[in-house]
Amino acid sequence: MSEDTRPPLLSRRAKYALALLMVIAVLAGYVGYLYRSARSVQVRSISLESISVKGLQVCLTIGMDVYNPAIQSLRADKISYAVFLENTYLGSGETGPVELTPRSLTHVSLPLNVSLTSLSTGIMPALMKAASRSEVKIMVRGTVTLEIKLPGLRVGRLTLPYTLTQSVQLVS
Repeated sequence: MSEDTRPPLLSRRAKYALALLMVIAVLAGYVGYLYRSARSVQVRSISLESISVKGLQVCLTIGMDVYNPAIQSLRADKISYAVFLENTYLGSGETGPVELTPRSLTHVSLPLNVSLTSLSTGIMPALMKAASRSEVKIMVRGTVTLEIKLPGLRVGRLTLPYTLTQSVQLVS
């Protein structure tokens, strides 16, 4: 009987190093996938959900639909927004964290409370002109800040700008 005395192809240390490199490669690929997915997030539409006047404040709620094409949910840390009526700045704000459902639209409500005394003098003529047309043009401009993370570890952030304009029919 002859005993095989050849040295092993890889030492134990080399096997551990190779396994570690494979794990790092898989994690790097997954992080790359998350970044590509996050870059594909789109703000698809806006709408005027509600408008009311309470005392000396105008209270608006703008609805926004955000599309997540990825196969897993993504987290938007914040969504910042500035609202313009008839190209006149009305106000701005930002939301807290929002979970974006995989491969679907997630509806987000953007509240905005504006003091009547702080409205610019240009807003009233613009609104009167819009009322004569029975529609008002709303533009929302801002950013969606996405958190890129592995379970238990934040890898980075990605900020995506957006601008959407919508004409809303006024009810008489």
